Amino acid sequence: MALAQPAQLLRTEVEFTLPLGYVDQGGTLHRQGVMRLATAFDEVQPLQDSRVQANQAYLSILLLSRVVVKLGTLRSSSAGRGRRTILGGLRVFARSVRAI
Repeated sequence: MALAQPAQLLRTEVEFTLPLGYVDQGGTLHRQGVMRLATAFDEVQPLQDSRVQANQAYLSILLLSRVVVKLGTLRSSSAGRGRRTILGGLRVFARSVRAI
């Protein structure tokens, strides 16, 4: 029985490119990003949020804000600051990933 090669291991992060990108306060355009796989906690915890209970569409915003770990030169905490701006691009990306 052959052992799994490194290329066959489960990828836990996925790179993406936003069609329009996110321009930060300094004017820098960020288009390349990385998101990690969501954990069960990532998916369950936002369900307790009052914004999600009032409007289920808000769930995708909270989930994406949890799993985007890098956007351009921004890292997880600062990448989440532009989440409303980048949400449209991430939704396009998510649809393209689901279509594969």
